[in-house]
Amino acid sequence: MIGGVQLALFFVIFGYQLGTFAARTSVAFKLLWSLALLIEVVVLMMRYIYQFEKVSTYMESHLFTPSFSAQDLGLEYHAFTGGISDVFVYLLPTAALTGLCFWQLSSMTKDIMPYDFFTAGRSRVAHFICFCMETVQHLLISFSAIALVVVTMWVALDQISFVGWLYILTLVAGRALTEAWTQLWLPLFWLAALSMLLKYLIQVSIFTAQSGTVNSNVLSRSSENSDWVGMIRLNDRHDRDGDSIGKSALWDLLSREFLIIFMCSLQRMAQYFDSSSSVRWLLELGESTMRFEEQYALYAAKNLDVYHRTSSCEVDGDEDQARASMYDNEVALSLISERRSENEPDSKPLNLTPQSSSLSDSKTFISCLRRFGTTYASKASVNLVMLLLTVSCFVHQDVIAIMYLLIVRSMMFAYPSTVCERWWALAWLLSVVVVLEYSIMLWLPPFFKIKMKETFPWRKMSSTYETWLVPSDQHKWAAMADFVALLSVYLLPHSENLTEDKKKENVVDEPPSVRQANHDSGFIDESAYVTLTRKYAWYFLEHAFLVNWLPLLLFLVFVFGAKHGGVVSIAYLLGALVMLYRLDEAREPSNLWIQYMRKWNWGHLFVITIINVPSVYPALSDCIIGTKSGDDDNCMTVANFLGVEANKTPYGLIALFVLISIQCEIVIAPTYPTVLAILAGEKGCASSRREVIVRDFYRQRTEQWYTMKKEKNAAIQRLKMIVSKLVHKVEELMDIAQGLHHNLPPMAPLKPVATDRTQNSATLSWEKPAGSYHKIRYYRISRQQFPSLTLLGDFGDIVEIRGEYCEARIEGLRPGTSYQFKVCAVSRLGEGPYSSASDPIATYSLNLSGTTTAGWMKYHRESLPAPRFGFLVSWMKAKYLHRYVVLDSSHLVFYQDEERALIHRSRKHRKRLKTSFKWRDVTSLKLSDSKVQFDDMSPSLYCFEIIVHHAGRRGDIKYVFQSELSKEFNMFLAAMAYAVPRESLDDSIISCLKDRDLPNPLDTALPDRGGDVESNYDESKSEWSSVTGDGSTLGDPEDEEFENKSEFLWRIPLYRLLYDIQNAGFKLETTPYEEDDLHEPSLSEIVQLVINSVRSESANICCLALIICFHCTGYANFEPVRVWRLA
Repeated sequence: MIGGVQLALFFVIFGYQLGTFAARTSVAFKLLWSLALLIEVVVLMMRYIYQFEKVSTYMESHLFTPSFSAQDLGLEYHAFTGGISDVFVYLLPTAALTGLCFWQLSSMTKDIMPYDFFTAGRSRVAHFICFCMETVQHLLISFSAIALVVVTMWVALDQISFVGWLYILTLVAGRALTEAWTQLWLPLFWLAALSMLLKYLIQVSIFTAQSGTVNSNVLSRSSENSDWVGMIRLNDRHDRDGDSIGKSALWDLLSREFLIIFMCSLQRMAQYFDSSSSVRWLLELGESTMRFEEQYALYAAKNLDVYHRTSSCEVDGDEDQARASMYDNEVALSLISERRSENEPDSKPLNLTPQSSSLSDSKTFISCLRRFGTTYASKASVNLVMLLLTVSCFVHQDVIAIMYLLIVRSMMFAYPSTVCERWWALAWLLSVVVVLEYSIMLWLPPFFKIKMKETFPWRKMSSTYETWLVPSDQHKWAAMADFVALLSVYLLPHSENLTEDKKKENVVDEPPSVRQANHDSGFIDESAYVTLTRKYAWYFLEHAFLVNWLPLLLFLVFVFGAKHGGVVSIAYLLGALVMLYRLDEAREPSNLWIQYMRKWNWGHLFVITIINVPSVYPALSDCIIGTKSGDDDNCMTVANFLGVEANKTPYGLIALFVLISIQCEIVIAPTYPTVLAILAGEKGCASSRREVIVRDFYRQRTEQWYTMKKEKNAAIQRLKMIVSKLVHKVEELMDIAQGLHHNLPPMAPLKPVATDRTQNSATLSWEKPAGSYHKIRYYRISRQQFPSLTLLGDFGDIVEIRGEYCEARIEGLRPGTSYQFKVCAVSRLGEGPYSSASDPIATYSLNLSGTTTAGWMKYHRESLPAPRFGFLVSWMKAKYLHRYVVLDSSHLVFYQDEERALIHRSRKHRKRLKTSFKWRDVTSLKLSDSKVQFDDMSPSLYCFEIIVHHAGRRGDIKYVFQSELSKEFNMFLAAMAYAVPRESLDDSIISCLKDRDLPNPLDTALPDRGGDVESNYDESKSEWSSVTGDGSTLGDPEDEEFENKSEFLWRIPLYRLLYDIQNAGFKLETTPYEEDDLHEPSLSEIVQLVINSVRSESANICCLALIICFHCTGYANFEPVRVWRLA
């Protein structure tokens, strides 16, 4: 009994908290908590006093009876002298409740202090927590009301009882008498609370006699009526060992009511979180205040002698949201402004418009999802009602199913605005059906002693017709399907008017989707919409859904039609094939093919429903071919031949009706015209893509031919050089001896010499060949790097110079590299022999400002710590990258070639600072444990392992460098050792410096760094000014935000793999990414590449699908029985 009092007190306080506008400042709320504190103090004192032996003995003998014990009152004796008693544990919960009540009362007298722990922008964690909280708020606002009524309906159907019937009546009748589902939380709360309290109190023995005893002192006796009412008593409250199990069983009994109460509290929280209702709250507060002032003025006029000062104004909180759905923000603002203008004509207009945080907030996924739900509920509610009624038909499979399908047919042909105007008829019909179904399942209470089978009309019907004509016990989840359809019906009065003028044409002439698409003015510019799809996930998913839904639908129509079989499936197969073949035409909103398929699908479902009629079923289910015996189903009936099966739920056909209805809603979407325009633009781009693909095909063939031709010419040239070395001198001597030298090509010029050198060029001069009887048309200059990689030389890269010049400037040489050159003269008689190779001519190293070191190196980078799933894409990563590295006293920068290094490190082309990393950020520099050889052409050298900590990153980056030339290893080793901080040097670096007799940075004094930046620092002479430009590819300081991403670096390798798979047409439309690019592609770009790759390989995919189909067909041919059954 004490627990029942506490439970009742909880419901009163909690209900007042939910139902009152400002409960914390209410005097009544303080009185309730004071009463709770008083009750808890009394209970604590009673339980403590009962622990005295004399008190407990006296109460057991004079107060308690066998039907009403101390345990029923809530008292237990725990004190004993044999050891330490558990009185403290017994009294602890009551004492804790007493302390909490006192704490609540004391907190109500203090001001609320706002805390900004989770202010957006404070940190990433706080921002994430704020995002999660906003997401939960949006979910509550959008779905709490529907969740409340659905959960209540499930609780009512889970156990058929009179309490459940009250829940059903509250939902059905309460919604008919109110204006929104959000207003039903209050009666549902108190009904669930009363039911929970009664279920709790009925467990006390005073309300029910023990089995097998006759006691006149009990208030009621346990009977079969308790199950009908829904008040079930837990008879066995102890197990065999005497341990109590009542709490767990009692919790299972009361959990359903507690779930309803919890959903009511969530609904009330949603009303509080709803930002749009704040204006309505202010409006109702103003109305209540004005009402109070008028009433108090009348009271004061009649009772001038009595004046009571009041501290606050009570607000009727039970209805603070009752009329919320009637007004939107604009209406509320207008009403407030009108009242304000009436009371204060000279006052300024009150601005209560909620301010939007930013434009991007309106495009977040949750905001777009909520806007989509609102749009769909307002524009597609008619179709939603139709498909839910269709689903409910095959849950019933009785006469109600036929009625529902006829209603669906009339809604398909009716104008949508007419359906919205007559929504009340559907609402009343479904409400009566739901209540009638539940009443039949509940029937009359047992104490009436009236059995269902003995009353009319049940005693006049056979069992078959009784099931089909509804009077039989209905499936309880059919009532749930009807209730969900009722939910959708109540969306109809809130639907927007599709058109002002009603047209006389029906849906067949012009479907509602076409009219709505023409009426909707929500067209978005194509380029703007494409930009939104690339930036926001919602628009990308929306575009993908609108584009791919119709092909997917037609594919499913073909599959379900082929699987269903029968004559009826021919329409599905042909319709799907024709619409797939003419997909662009089928996508047009004015096309009626999808409407025809929808009507055919409805007719198919209606015929299946008719077959379930008891008088029709035997005629269509008799075998016309074969026999049916036992489990053998080798029997063809009329229903099987037509493709309609009785007593089975056609899940595939229902799914098709739903999917086709969704397609009918897609064509009225506001963005569908924009998507159609984008598809038309892509269709126009198909011809240009085709031209690019053809061009790329011929280019590849031309490159192959050119490569083969070049290899052939190189082979011929090498052969000629060999012949000229071995035979030319002999032939020349023989020709001279015979006096035929004037009919030969010119002789070889003298060995060329270098007259000038730069970083990437060399100027050569040579003497004209002597004794030439014919005019020299031009000279050919060939070069090779020194030393050569082959025994016979590697001369190539021929440059032609006009014959009147004996001097040439060779461009495109690598800085700091030695070359050898040969020259030959060409006349009308052909090409003469090449001169002897020149002496090695070395170009200057890069002229970089400041103390710099430059050279070619191979490198790759890794993330530390290693990504958890990095091994999954490790096979896609390159072993190394080839870059030109520049080191100075403060930075390490690497470029793709020397030319970019020269351009971007010059003052003329200086732009914003862009480096790979700074030496001061290096945390470790060491050599690899063993020598590494990246490829056959690379030397076997130690690698430099540098660990860099970039600002803003969670982890570090490990760079592995290797010099391209063995002779440059010492240069890079010394430069890096002096550049990095001393504390980052590893012992391997120090030992290597000593072994190679290189200067040790630890032996020199630290440089004086008085300040980070000098006041008279000349930028033109500093190394800082030379490390500029867009040529470098890593470590851009303004790209810090890209460094804070996940360490699982899988996007770039996957993107590059997909980029290579797509054809040339798509490659021109997508952005290429390098392997060392810090700008990772977005998920939308990767998904687009996946789509492009599939489209590029569509021919191969189709061939593979055909091969699989032929293989499966060939395999099935070996099973004739299976093929016959499929047919």
